[in-house]
Amino acid sequence: MWRSFFGGILASAALLFAVWPWHLSAENTRAVSPAPQPVLASFESKPNLPDPNAIFAEVNTLRTARGLPALARSSTLATVASQRAEDMRANNYYAHESPNGTHFYHLYDQHDYKAGFTCENLDMEFSMSTGTFIQAWMSSTKGHRECLLDPRISEAGYAATEIMTSTKSNQDIPTYVVVAIYAETPKQN
Repeated sequence: MWRSFFGGILASAALLFAVWPWHLSAENTRAVSPAPQPVLASFESKPNLPDPNAIFAEVNTLRTARGLPALARSSTLATVASQRAEDMRANNYYAHESPNGTHFYHLYDQHDYKAGFTCENLDMEFSMSTGTFIQAWMSSTKGHRECLLDPRISEAGYAATEIMTSTKSNQDIPTYVVVAIYAETPKQN
């Protein structure tokens, strides 16, 4: 369940979040990369935004509690997540498809990144609380939970941004968007 918004108008303070099971798309199946991808020690964390590192840690806690391996931080996926977050902020939208018709996996080619299974989770909240984003994904019936807990994914990239939205009473309020990109670790040929 997700909805795009344009012009900074948010119809209600309802929980908004989105995911698309890109692994089902033949277009998204890619060959494996011949070179190993860099791994990050931490994601970029900006003041007054949700902390991607805290979200990453909580996701790994959920995964390991369910017998799944912890995810590695991917610098490439973090860059893709940052580009997606910045594009949403700059163009004032919230959706898996950008206004110009591109998706997260279209950015892979810019970074010479190849993945088989990959998926994207988005969440938009009025709170910066890490738990709020995780709870939204885990309660989802539209694929967020499945994406986050898929045993095939082994690395992730996270980014956060703020989009100012207007309420019905024309008050501008901060809305926080977290972008999470997950993928199988590219293997050496």
